[in-house]
Amino acid sequence: DVVLVDGAADWREVARFASGGTAPCHLALDAAGSRLAVANYEDGTTALFTLDDRGMPVGAPDRYRHHGHGPDAERQAGPL
Repeated sequence: DVVLVDGAADWREVARFASGGTAPCHLALDAAGSRLAVANYEDGTTALFTLDDRGMPVGAPDRYRHHGHGPDAERQAGPL
């Protein structure tokens, strides 16, 4: 899950939604605050969410799956 919190309100949870994959590990927000990218470690996917004026996701994300491998062959059991 991705959990959005309000840091100005004692870090209360304001939304929780599926990350579009397994084991989300990194988030990136565009400069305009209208798109949120989520990287999912275990299955090698990323999800790109469109956000409304309040910063909440609108509709289903665009999903992308990584194909390929890294330099360490012993760690290449995934993506799952």
